[in-house]
Amino acid sequence: MWENLEVKDDNLYKQFLKEDNTILLQLVAPQKIRETIFHQLHHNKIAGHFGKDRTLNAIRTRFYWPRITENIKLWCLECDLCARCKPGPGVGKSPLRQSKSSAPLERINVDIVGPLPITTNRNEYIIVLGDYYSNWKEAFPVPDHTAMTVADKIITEFICRFGCPLQLHTDQGKEFESHLFKTMCKKIGVQKTHSTPYRPQSSGLVERYNRSLKQMLSMFVNEHRNDWDEHIPYLMMAYRSTVHSTTKCTPNSLMLRREIRCPVDLMFGLPNTVNDFCRIEYVEWVKNTLTEAYKHVYDHSGQAAQRQKSYYDRGLKVRKLEPNCWVWRWYPPKRNQTLGLGWTGPYLVIEKITDVTYKIQKSEQTKSIMVHVDHLKPYLECLNQDVLVSQALTPVVYTPERQLTKTRIGRTVKPRDVYSPISDEIVQIRADKQELQQFHHLVIRPATPIFHPLGQYCPVSRCCTMYKYSTLRELHTHWQYLHQANREIFKCGKCRKMFGIKSRCFRQIFYRHHVSEVYVENYLKIIITPNIDYIETRGAMLPRLGTPEENAELIAEEKRVAQRKREEEARVSPVHFLTERLEAAEIMERDFF
Repeated sequence: MWENLEVKDDNLYKQFLKEDNTILLQLVAPQKIRETIFHQLHHNKIAGHFGKDRTLNAIRTRFYWPRITENIKLWCLECDLCARCKPGPGVGKSPLRQSKSSAPLERINVDIVGPLPITTNRNEYIIVLGDYYSNWKEAFPVPDHTAMTVADKIITEFICRFGCPLQLHTDQGKEFESHLFKTMCKKIGVQKTHSTPYRPQSSGLVERYNRSLKQMLSMFVNEHRNDWDEHIPYLMMAYRSTVHSTTKCTPNSLMLRREIRCPVDLMFGLPNTVNDFCRIEYVEWVKNTLTEAYKHVYDHSGQAAQRQKSYYDRGLKVRKLEPNCWVWRWYPPKRNQTLGLGWTGPYLVIEKITDVTYKIQKSEQTKSIMVHVDHLKPYLECLNQDVLVSQALTPVVYTPERQLTKTRIGRTVKPRDVYSPISDEIVQIRADKQELQQFHHLVIRPATPIFHPLGQYCPVSRCCTMYKYSTLRELHTHWQYLHQANREIFKCGKCRKMFGIKSRCFRQIFYRHHVSEVYVENYLKIIITPNIDYIETRGAMLPRLGTPEENAELIAEEKRVAQRKREEEARVSPVHFLTERLEAAEIMERDFF
């Protein structure tokens, strides 16, 4: 070790033998600049937030210190952006938990499919309902999926025909978590349960059927795909008349206790049956047959459940968390966005409800939510305290003026510091919220001009528009069209029509195409194009709305300026008139007398 060290220009270097037998000099970094080196070669924009190996290679080509590999690995694991963006351990996978039903209508599942292409009958969604025991399925096309529509369909189309189930399971959609839907379940005596957010595996019965239903509909719809609601009754009849792979029986035989006649039975006839029979014997025969059928279904369902569990439990990634620890949460809507970060947080674990269900909370101002453990991973803020203690890895610098703030749930928030290689002074590069507000109030706001309450022309001197804008919104629209280098064009995903204003495109999708307000953003496309009519502002600023006191002061100042101008004109005009008269009199006296 000592023979590989050398002093050069008053700096200590270590000789490192590379694979090509060349010697590389590595600067032995002091302890207080090690984290600064890591920030420059990992957090910086030109560093790219690469993983442990690339970051370690980048640092090793320049620097060296003892146990550098362990430090770099620890710091990469503690990086928040890497934890949110990179897969890392990924989403967990807990063992499959199953619940078996022993009779029809013991437990049913309800889900919504859509939005689908709007049909001629104005239907856009499908309410799918399934029974866990008999695998009986119902599908109701509806124009929307509000709580009133869903509750009305379940009551009138299912419960009034088959009776009340014991348990009703749904996801956490707004229509199912509404006060109306919960009140309906309470009135009819149905136990309401729901799955965790973004966990379709908890509703596997209807989720799997949704795929089958879409596949069947795609085979029969017309080329415009606007008649799918007319095919649903016939496809439901076909599905209920076929043997299910789990129960080895048809849903009709378990739900209706008989098989239905299909058109082919009427064409070729059914086997002859004996007309004279004893009704009592028939009733006993039906009871025995149903008992044997239910036992048969229960056995086959158990075998299918074991087979599904053995297949699902391959490659488990079981996670166990404790209350009062910080975690990241997997949020699919963020991940589905372009350049989005899938992991959000950190969240505090409030309570462990079951082995796979936890209650978490982001801050005291937000509501606590119940999520599945597969959507959580530990927040590695300080992974290994022993390594930190042994290496004495303190932050880059500490100052007595450094102020630590705490949130309402107890999390410590501190401003980031950097080490300055020029001097030993500390530079705080991130201002806190109070400093930003004070800077905006004292610097930015006074420097921004105020929009005149009586109307104003465009402040750009080179602008050819001579229109006086009565409101700031009109001036803002003009500014977007002429004084921005890039323009945003909003495109309707339904009819491909272009709009220059977002609200007009929103109204087109909502009113013209009858898309629910929740899904409007899915059909609203934003296109950024260069503005060919762009006029440079050359220092001109878009004004802001003034307070009532500022507007009153502005109008009073204009009145004072106008008054001074009138007084000056009144004072100057008589003098100028008399001067002209005297000059004219002198000319006449010199020329004519």
